[in-house]
Formats: sequence, C-alpha cells, structure tokens
Amino acid sequence: MIPVIVILLIIPVIGLILFLLKTILKLSFSVVKILVVLFVLWLLYGFITGGIQETLKNIGKPSITTQEDGSGLYLGAFTKGELDVEPYLLDKIGNVEVDVAFSDVYVKMPENCVLKIEAQAVFCNVEVEGHKQSISYGSKQFVTGTGENIVTMKLRSAFSTVHVIP
Repeated sequence: MIPVIVILLIIPVIGLILFLLKTILKLSFSVVKILVVLFVLWLLYGFITGGIQETLKNIGKPSITTQEDGSGLYLGAFTKGELDVEPYLLDKIGNVEVDVAFSDVYVKMPENCVLKIEAQAVFCNVEVEGHKQSISYGSKQFVTGTGENIVTMKLRSAFSTVHVIP
C-alpha cells in the first residue's frame, strides 16, 4: 500500500524534473503526455496485480483481517482506528502487520505482554508509554511491556502516528 502513496507523491516531482529539463535544455517533448503514459502504465500494473484495488478499498476506513497463519493485518489510508492484538496471540506468541499511510492508529496491548515493534517508516510518530519517537526515514525497533506473551508488530507507515496503549 505504501508504494501506491509514494508513487502518487512522486508523480509531481517527476513532472517538475521533466519540465526543468525541457526548459533548460530546450528539448521538444510533452511533459503532460509522458506523465499520463507513466501514470496509466502504473495503474494497469496495479490493477493486474491487485495492489491498487486493495488500497482504494481501504481509503477512509481501516481493514482488520486475520491471515492464514493466524497473524493480524491492519490496512489503512487516511484512517483513524484501533487494533487489539490479543486475538492474535497463539501459544503465547503473536504476529501483527500494520500498513498505514496518513493515519492515526491506536494499538491496544493485552496485560502480561511484551510488544516488539519493527518499524519501517517515512515521517512517522510512534508513541509508546507516553514517549513519542519520530522516524523521519528508515527502520527502528521498539520493545515495551513485561510478561510471558510476546507480540511482534511489523509496522510499515508513511505520514502516520501509532499509539501503543496498555
């Protein structure tokens, strides 16, 4: 999902670069036609692979599903929602994936649980136990809580805030 948002944000940058090249080097090509062709090719690829349909379905409302292996999947774009990780604890171990863009997510941790967050993000805030950590670009790991249950959350986020609440 994040590549969809990134591509939509990159298209104006590509247009600006093409326009500057055309103006400075006095080249003869249509910037608009090139951008339209690139966008249409990207849309076709997305519809064939199903990635765009999944993203467009989740704009404005989060999607929380259970995958085949029992792990949870939270998808959202332009959403605000809550994810309870307790249903995904199987034999004291749980896995949750959170893929969000331009969203505000509240992750509810069960008692007696350790939450390990593996975050890959662009301009994301992760608030754990009242301490806000910012990720401008890249990866970061957080561990919070005590207990015998362990939940691993893989967070992929762009321009979002994730709150971990006990």
